Amino acid sequence: MTNTPLRLLLVEDNPADARLVQHELKKAGYALQVRHVDDEAAFTAALVERHDVVLCDWNLPQFDAVRALDLAMAHDPDLPFVIVSGSVGEEPAVRAIKRGATDYLLKDRLGRLGAAVKQALLQRDLRAAERRAAELLSRDAQILTSVRDSVVVTDLDGVVTYWNEGATRLFGWTAAEMVGRRYADRFSEPIRTEINEEIRLRAAGHEWSGEYQDYRKDGSRVWIHARVGPITDATGQPRGIMGLAYDLTDRKRAEEALAAVMRSVTDAIVTFDEDGSIRSTNPAADRLFGRRPGDLLGRDIGVLISQRDRTGSRHFFAEYARAGGAREVNGIRDDGGQFPAELSVSEFQIEGKTFYTGVVRDTTERKRLEEQFRQAQKMEAVGRLAGGVAHDFNNLLTVINGYCDIILPEVPPESPDHDALTAIRDAGERAAALTSQLLAFSRKAIVAPQVLDLNEVVGLSEKLLRRLIGEDITLTSVLTPNACRIKADPVQLDQVIMNLAVNARDAMPTGGRLTIETKLVQVRDSDPLVSAGLRPGRCVELAVRDTGCGMSPEVLSKLFEPFFTTKGLGKGTGLGLAVVHGIVKQADGHVSVMSSVGGGTTFHVLFPEVLPAVHEGDGLPKSGIRRGTETVLLVEDETAVRNLCRIALESQGYNVVAAANGREAIKAAAGLSRPPEILVTDVVMPDMSGRVLADALRADLPGLKVLYVSGYTDDAVVRHGVREATDAFLQKPFSPLGLTRKVRTVLDVPL
Repeated sequence: MTNTPLRLLLVEDNPADARLVQHELKKAGYALQVRHVDDEAAFTAALVERHDVVLCDWNLPQFDAVRALDLAMAHDPDLPFVIVSGSVGEEPAVRAIKRGATDYLLKDRLGRLGAAVKQALLQRDLRAAERRAAELLSRDAQILTSVRDSVVVTDLDGVVTYWNEGATRLFGWTAAEMVGRRYADRFSEPIRTEINEEIRLRAAGHEWSGEYQDYRKDGSRVWIHARVGPITDATGQPRGIMGLAYDLTDRKRAEEALAAVMRSVTDAIVTFDEDGSIRSTNPAADRLFGRRPGDLLGRDIGVLISQRDRTGSRHFFAEYARAGGAREVNGIRDDGGQFPAELSVSEFQIEGKTFYTGVVRDTTERKRLEEQFRQAQKMEAVGRLAGGVAHDFNNLLTVINGYCDIILPEVPPESPDHDALTAIRDAGERAAALTSQLLAFSRKAIVAPQVLDLNEVVGLSEKLLRRLIGEDITLTSVLTPNACRIKADPVQLDQVIMNLAVNARDAMPTGGRLTIETKLVQVRDSDPLVSAGLRPGRCVELAVRDTGCGMSPEVLSKLFEPFFTTKGLGKGTGLGLAVVHGIVKQADGHVSVMSSVGGGTTFHVLFPEVLPAVHEGDGLPKSGIRRGTETVLLVEDETAVRNLCRIALESQGYNVVAAANGREAIKAAAGLSRPPEILVTDVVMPDMSGRVLADALRADLPGLKVLYVSGYTDDAVVRHGVREATDAFLQKPFSPLGLTRKVRTVLDVPL
C-alpha cells in the first residue's frame, strides 16, 4: 500500500461499527485520514473537502445511503461510494449500484472491505484515464481541423502522409513537396540519422515535446515548440506518428528583448533558489552592490542584506515573499558600506523547484528628499510659532527699546542708572534680533529688498565686525574692484554677514584669521548649483573663510537645520546658520560650505547679479535726519506704543494727534482746523484695519500720505492688503529715531 493516507469519508451512526470499519482497513494496509459524520448536514458540509472514498451505512436516523449517494454523485460523479450495511437486500443494492454506488458489503463480511476499497479506487482511476483519453482525442481532432500551426503525420517508417498549411507556413515546403517523402530527408547528415532515430522511438510509443531550432526551406533558422507521439488504433497499437509544432521565433526575440530590458533596468534584480544561492543578477544589481559581473553567482543572498534585516532566519527571503509588498532594508556593498533600499521578494516555480526574485531599489535619494521635507515642516512649524508671538513681542520690544533710547541720553554716563538702562536696551536688542532671526529663518519676515553694492555693505560692516570678533582674530577683506550689485534687504544682508562672522569667531576660540572676499562668478546651465535652485548667469559671491577647528561630515550634514548647534547649553540658539540659509534663499541665492576637521571652514554665498539702473540711488540709508513741523495723525491700539511714538515725533517738532482706533482717528481728523499731512497707523486693529482707515480718510483728504507700522509677520500684513499698496511700511520693533526718520522720508517724497 502507498504511504499516502487514504482520505475516508465515513458515514456511520454506530461508533462501534465505525471503529470496526477503520480496523479492517488498517488491517488491509491502509493509513487513514478519516472524516466521520452521521447526519445529512455534516455529510453535505464534508463533501466540499477532498476524499478518496465514501463508506456509508445503509440506514441512518432521518438519512439513508440512497440520499447520501445522490448528494455525492451530484458533487463528484467519480467519487467511489461503497455501501456497508448490516441488512440490505440484493434488489436495493443493485438499484444503488445503478445510481452510481461502486460496491456494497454486509457488515458480517467486512473481511473483503480492503479489497472492495482497492477495486473502487482502481475503477475511479480507470474512469479518469478514460476521460483524459477522450479529452485528448477530442483535442487532437479539433487541432487537426482548426489549428493554424504545423500538423505533420507520417507512417511508422517516417514517410509523410499529411502536411497541412501550417507546416508550409512554418517550414516553407508544400504538401506536394513533402507527402510521400521521408520526413528526415529534409535534413543532411548527421541530423538525418538523429531524426530517423527519433521517429523509431516515437513509433515505439514514446512521446516527446520540447523546443528546438529547425530549418526552413530557404535555409533560415526557426525556433519551434513541438509535440510528437504515436497515433494508435482501437487496440492501442501504433499506426503512425503525428507532430504538432508552432513558431517560437517571436517569443525568443521577445525573450532577448526582455533580457535587454533586464540589462538596462535601473532597479537591481537578483534571482536565487530556495537555499538562498544566487542564480542570476542584472547589471544594475552588480553596480548597486559594487560587484563585477558574475561575482555574486553561487553566493548566499544574505551577503547583500544587513544582519538586522534577515529576521533571524536563514530563509528570511521566504518570509518576505509570504508577507508581500516592499520593505525597507539596508543593503551591503562589496566594500562593506551600507545603503537604504526597498526590497520586494516574489516566489516562482520551475519544474517543481522553488525560486525567488528579489528587486532592490536604492532609496538614498528618496531618503534625502524625505529629510528635506521634514526640514521644511520644521521651518513651517517654527514660522507659525514665530508669527504667532511676533506681534505682541514686537510691541513690547518697541516700548522697552524705545524708552531706553529716549531716556539714555538724559542720564550721565557715570550714573549707575546709565549702566542699568544700557543693559535693558542691550537685552531688548538681543530679543528683537532673536525674533528677527526666527522670522527670517521661517521666511515670515517682512523684507524690503533694494539694489545694494555688496562691497559697500562689507566695507561699512568692518568696524562693527572687528568689535564683534575680538582683537585676537585678524580680519581681512579681499573685495573685487568691480561693482557687486545684488538685490536684498540691507538689514538681512547685514545679518548674514554678522551670523557668518560670529560662527567663524566661535570656531577660533584661541584666535586666527577671518577673511571676507567678494568676486563675480559665472554660473552655467550645466552647473550643479542650477539644479539646486540658482539661476544661471552672472552671480556675486560672498566668501567667508576662517582658520578655525573645522567640522566633521556629520556636523556638515546638519549645519543648516533649525536649532542644531555644537555649542554648549546657553551659548547658542541653533538658528544663526538656519537664518543665513533662509535669507539667502529668500534673495534667490545659494549658500554652501566647505570644511574639514582642523582645516577651517569657508562659506560660499551666491546672489544673482543685478544690472545697474539708469537712475540708481544710494543703496544704504543716510544717517542725517531733518526735523518737522507737520501734523501727524497717529493711530495705535497699544497704549504704551502709542505714547512712545507720540513722544518720539513731538521731540522732532511734529504736531501729533493720537487715536486708539480707526473710529477715533476719523473723528479726530474731522475736528482738526488743519488737515494732517501724514497718517501713521498700525495695520491690524480691532474693528477697522489700517488699510480701511487710510482709504476712508483719503476719501476727504486725497493728498494724505500714509506710513503703516505692524508687529505682525508678512502673511498678516498681506492679508490686510498693505503690501499691494504703494504706501510705506515700518516693521516693529523700531526705535524712536527709526520712526522719525521714516516719517521724514515719507513726507519728503513728492506726490
